[in-house]
Amino acid sequence: MVVSAFFCSIAMISDLNKTRLLLVSSLLLLVVFAGAAYALRVEPYWLKETRLRTESPRLGAGFPGLRIVFASDIHLGVMFREERLEGLTARINALKPDIIILGGDQISRAENIIERFYRNFSAQVNAPVYAVLGNHDYPDHGGGKSLREMAHCGIRSLDNAAYDLTVGGARLRIAGVGDFWMGTQDLRPAFERLDGDTFLLLISHNPEFGDYLGKYKKRVDLMLSGHLHGRQINPFGFPMALNPARIKGHYYGKVNLNKHAFAFISSGVGTSNLPMRFMARPEIVVIELAAPLR
Repeated sequence: MVVSAFFCSIAMISDLNKTRLLLVSSLLLLVVFAGAAYALRVEPYWLKETRLRTESPRLGAGFPGLRIVFASDIHLGVMFREERLEGLTARINALKPDIIILGGDQISRAENIIERFYRNFSAQVNAPVYAVLGNHDYPDHGGGKSLREMAHCGIRSLDNAAYDLTVGGARLRIAGVGDFWMGTQDLRPAFERLDGDTFLLLISHNPEFGDYLGKYKKRVDLMLSGHLHGRQINPFGFPMALNPARIKGHYYGKVNLNKHAFAFISSGVGTSNLPMRFMARPEIVVIELAAPLR
């Protein structure tokens, strides 16, 4: 009787453990499916607005302020349809920007959508547009088609180019370089005849270029980049994939360039390779340039 009761108790414990194991397994599967559904259907569409205020003594007391919207890594294509582009441009217009800057990877490697992107985007926004190319914008391995379409639509290319603006007596230079992987980088237009009173905004699609600025790093007032998507799948701050494309080891957010200036790496708008985001929400960046508060 004692032996029989002993084996019956073992069987009961075993059944209890099986039930617990089944419950735990079911909960884990539920969490995995819920997480996958969130990463596929919620976060990629949960666009946020990140606001940065940049003050500089180069922007004098008479400077009225300037609002710039920076949108990088849209990746128009299979994973980012044209109806989403309409929603994005409406969101940008609602911010009433003075200038819009595209940070590269406007498309996802398909020559037949280059024209559609630039023509739709330029027709839908209400502010001047400047842009650099990203590695996905070179389907013809030279970027020529993208650059021609940008020019046709009145979008100013920042690939190894610079534009000088005067706002309220303050001088600004918006400059950029070609993609670090697919293009060429020439900083001469950015720094040619650049006086000490001109605010310099530098755009590089790939933030890794920031580590190659050398002596020029001291003269940049603000640098904007994208490319890394905030790692796109980034559970609890631990990115799923390693990538050397970063600046000073950073892949998202603010990075100090010098004593008075910083770079900002955006998580971008769209997705690449996988139509998923997890703990790396898409964003557009709203930069307010202002004179120092007295």
